[in-house]
Amino acid sequence: MNPDVLPPAERRDMVRRLIALCHLVNDLVEITATTAADAGPLPDALHENAQLIQTVVRDVVVDLVANGRQPDAA
Repeated sequence: MNPDVLPPAERRDMVRRLIALCHLVNDLVEITATTAADAGPLPDALHENAQLIQTVVRDVVVDLVANGRQPDAA
């Protein structure tokens, strides 16, 4: 067994937690998008960083799910 591979139950748990994080970041992006126009440069930077976090977290979820579907090389 490869020690670098997460067991399926741990992978599912991690994906669930990351999806919950995605929902929170999506809410953050939406909130910052609606307030950025009125509040100036700080919310603009906050919105840009929230979008970056959103992209990174989404990529991590996609990678984790894709790696879980690859056949074992054993």
